[in-house]
Amino acid sequence: MATATTAVAAQPGDPGSSVSSSLGGQYEKLLATVGSLQGDLQRTVGVCQSLGSQNDKLKSNYEAVRTELIHLREKHNTTRKQLLEAVESRVDADQRTETLVHKWKVQLEGRTRELEALQAKLVPQDLDMLRAKVQEELQVPHQRRVSLLEAEVERHRQMFCKARRDHERCKAEYEQYTIDQGREMEALHQQHKAESHVLKMRVQDLEASFADADRDEEGRLLRRQLEEAEAVKSQLHAEMAAVRSEREAAELERHKLVLAHQSESAATHVRVSTLEADKKALQRRCAEAEDATDRRRRQADDARDRLQDALEEVSKLKETCAGKDRVALEARAEARHAAERLALEWGREKAELKAANEGLVKRIALAERRSREASEQAANRFRAAQQVEERVRSKTGKEVSTLRESLSRLEAEVERLRLEGERVGSSAQQDIQKMRGESERAKSEASRVLREKEALRERVAALQSAADRSEEAAEGAVRDRDEARAAEAAAVQRAQRERECLAEVEGENEGLRERLRMAEEELAGLVAEADQAREAHVSALKEIRRAAGAERDSHVARVRYELETLRRRARRSVRKERKRSRAYKAQAIEAHQRGQRTRQVLQSRASALALAAAGGGGGGAPVAPFTRGGLGEPAGGRGGERRIGRTPMDCTSSTFGAVFDGLPSDAVKTMEALELSQALQRVRSSRRRRKEEGGGGGRREGRRPCNNHDNAQRPSGSSGREGEPVRGKGGLGEEGGKDQGCLEEVKLNTFGKGEHPTHL
Repeated sequence: MATATTAVAAQPGDPGSSVSSSLGGQYEKLLATVGSLQGDLQRTVGVCQSLGSQNDKLKSNYEAVRTELIHLREKHNTTRKQLLEAVESRVDADQRTETLVHKWKVQLEGRTRELEALQAKLVPQDLDMLRAKVQEELQVPHQRRVSLLEAEVERHRQMFCKARRDHERCKAEYEQYTIDQGREMEALHQQHKAESHVLKMRVQDLEASFADADRDEEGRLLRRQLEEAEAVKSQLHAEMAAVRSEREAAELERHKLVLAHQSESAATHVRVSTLEADKKALQRRCAEAEDATDRRRRQADDARDRLQDALEEVSKLKETCAGKDRVALEARAEARHAAERLALEWGREKAELKAANEGLVKRIALAERRSREASEQAANRFRAAQQVEERVRSKTGKEVSTLRESLSRLEAEVERLRLEGERVGSSAQQDIQKMRGESERAKSEASRVLREKEALRERVAALQSAADRSEEAAEGAVRDRDEARAAEAAAVQRAQRERECLAEVEGENEGLRERLRMAEEELAGLVAEADQAREAHVSALKEIRRAAGAERDSHVARVRYELETLRRRARRSVRKERKRSRAYKAQAIEAHQRGQRTRQVLQSRASALALAAAGGGGGGAPVAPFTRGGLGEPAGGRGGERRIGRTPMDCTSSTFGAVFDGLPSDAVKTMEALELSQALQRVRSSRRRRKEEGGGGGRREGRRPCNNHDNAQRPSGSSGREGEPVRGKGGLGEEGGKDQGCLEEVKLNTFGKGEHPTHL
């Protein structure tokens, strides 16, 4: 009977232990699931943020390309409007010309009828003589006008060929630019796809690794639970053996005791078995708490590892972002340079078109003036004037038709360029639409991940509710246990003999509770440490983002400052170049004026010398000799000194031949030597002045007038240093090889090509 009672008392402890173990396993699974879901959520948020940043960059690139395209379209529209206005003005000018020609034709017909009437009245021989005379008078100016028109046509043909070459070069550069832009956009698209694929593969690998880790963790938990069950089983066997021995002793004692004490002994045995079950349950809870502590410690270590991996990934992402920022800045700078080049080329083309249009307008005005002159001359002459008028009109019509054809070709070329620009814009729009579709797919993927996250949250909530229900069941079991303890206390009061054993059991229970409390405190500390690590990770991420933003802002500010510096330098250089050009213009005007004065003096002295030579030097007026102060000035006078400038002389070959043919050869040589000496002195003084202005050192490219002949005309015995005198042509002092080239240039600038005095 005692044995049955003991077995019945031992049975209620088994379901409680199984329930607590199952609840602990479910709780651990829930914690693992929550941790994995948090990791997946963080990774998903990181991927979404990276995709958002890439989408923002693509949007900014799209806006930049769109603004540039709009700007180019506006420029194209303005240029097209200007071209249409020029065409309209040309059409108006043609209409006015046609009306004038018709008017002149009517007048010419009237004059022709009058001339025919006069011809009928005049004698035929006189009419033929008059016709020959008129033809002879009109032929020379007509031939001159024809030659001028042919020269102008050739010049305009060369200008048109040059404009066509520039247009083809601009078209080739534009096509290459569009190809480069397409390749760059394709490369960016492929890079974006590759990065997205790498991130997706990494997410899949991480999910697989986390799934394997979860399975390994569950296997370890099951093995540990099996080992714990085996230990509990062995302990239960030992305790059962002890209980059997105690039961036998109790039976022996019970046989010795009175029957009245049998019920009390049975109650005592029931209490002892209950306390043992509580003890075992507390031991299991302590073991589970230790296991939970170990798991928390491992989770904390895993969290630290994940935090370290996340920090490394953030650093890599930061480097990637910096690289992409650099690439974007380089692309933007290249796009800006390309836009500037296109703007410069477009401005140059516009200026050339404007110059061509102005040339056409001038040619039309010239044609109108010439046709008016021809009509006025034809009104005073006979039928030959009508023939000349017809020939001039036919040539002018052909020229106008050729110009119209060239203008139509230019319009067709401009229209083709516009179509190419629209096609490039449409291809850019298609690429942008593709990028938008990819961004939309990425957004849909992110929304799908968010929906899965919400479903997982609902599952976690359901599991949490199940855990709450299990906790309520555990609390009910605890209440039942408390009631059993109350009954046990009543039984202990009735059984004074078992109080000492109960006190020992209570002491053990207190020790187990203390161990449980310590384990819970350690678990709470690990949880707090994990929270601190999470907060530190979040703060580190915020700090990294803040630092990246500050670095990007500083970089943008630095780039803007450099751009402003470059603009200021460009403005300063432009101002300096303008000042230099104004100074050189003033010098050129001064040289031109000096040349005019020198030409006047030379003509007057040449005429005086010619008169003196014609008179034989006997009865004529005395001629002032050539002195160092200037041509034809007295030897003692320095005021009003005139120098021969570098501007070519405009007198004809016949005049110079008449002047120098009457001069002696010694006078011609002396005049040439004096002119060269004065020109060389001016070159030396200007070079010395430029050297003093430049600080004694820097030779500016494009400022030396005589550098083209330095190496070709330097004497063999010259060292090439400035100021070292050597003996040159005609006994004049020159400055090494440089002055030799300067003398040649002075001769060319003074007398012009083919007009040297010795040749005349």
